[in-house]
Amino acid sequence: MPTDPNKEISTILESVQKELLNDEHLEVLNMIAEGSPSTFFNDLKDTFKREWSESMSRLQKACEVSDSTEVRKTVHYLAGSSANLGLKRLHGICCTIEQNIDENNFSAYSVCPEHLQEEYLISMKALEDYIDQL
Repeated sequence: MPTDPNKEISTILESVQKELLNDEHLEVLNMIAEGSPSTFFNDLKDTFKREWSESMSRLQKACEVSDSTEVRKTVHYLAGSSANLGLKRLHGICCTIEQNIDENNFSAYSVCPEHLQEEYLISMKALEDYIDQL
């Protein structure tokens, strides 16, 4: 297991697909949207943003004390929320962190929240661009 947290998290980020959005999932969401698809997606996005903020607060606290149980629980939740919104890369990163914790192969607690937040911002920009094209 790498001892440098930045190297460890970089390895995780490099192992996950580069595609930001799950186009097939977004199409399904688009088909079930009632009324204006952009309103539907913006509502989903706003809900996700609130949940993300709350979850990141919990994640930050758990990472500060290297609480693997709480970190795993939080990234599991974020993985599901990301998948529900079609954020493919963010989902993959969260799942990989969760898997590494399950395998006792994760120690990048000190940099995990920061890197997840960076990926979140990139993913949200991609989603906003998608919504703007609706």
